Amino acid sequence: MKDKSAAYFLDLIKKSKRGKFKIYIGMSAGVGKTFRMLEEAHAMLRNNIDVKIGYIETHNRKETHALIEGLPIIPRRKLFYKGKELEEFDLQATINLHPDVVIVDELAHTNIEGSKNEKRWQDVMDVLDAGINVISALNIQHIESLNAVIQQVTGIEVKERVPDLVLQQAGMSEPGFARKGLHAGDGFGRLAPAHNREIKLCQRPADTFTQHAQAHHADREI
Repeated sequence: MKDKSAAYFLDLIKKSKRGKFKIYIGMSAGVGKTFRMLEEAHAMLRNNIDVKIGYIETHNRKETHALIEGLPIIPRRKLFYKGKELEEFDLQATINLHPDVVIVDELAHTNIEGSKNEKRWQDVMDVLDAGINVISALNIQHIESLNAVIQQVTGIEVKERVPDLVLQQAGMSEPGFARKGLHAGDGFGRLAPAHNREIKLCQRPADTFTQHAQAHHADREI
């Protein structure tokens, strides 16, 4: 009985030291998830929070790329694969630098062969375990439990998927509809009810994550 009690207490300690996780969820690419993550990063920087860009994909959008200016960036890990030089999120560098918050885009991404983890969401789990707060983004077609519905609506099987358990570990999530509206004919519009259920699983007030990051920064200053 004492062993169970001690194990439970140790589990609570580990959870309290683990980083907090926030996900911006969008119906499709281009709805503003990355844009909003970068806006949030600038707001944190103005509040003296040690926030860094771990990996951002701008998709060559000028307004999104412009928001990167002024934000500290962790250099990407470069490696050769099939004769080409490619770039990946640098997991070890992020853990070594240990910022208060790191922005890691494209949560469903499959890492290049030879990486520590097969999937980027696994990298994010390692970062959280190291006590670093993470903000990431995901389109609903990559959510494991929605895969069958997505395939039925679009006729396309999405290969890169994120387990629901990962989403449930997020302390908060927000819909990433910053700049573009959705139209009834978009196809994804029919998935809105399922998407809303995913959002409700872990939604919290928008300022909660920033407040936690500020507290984390203050603890490190002591």
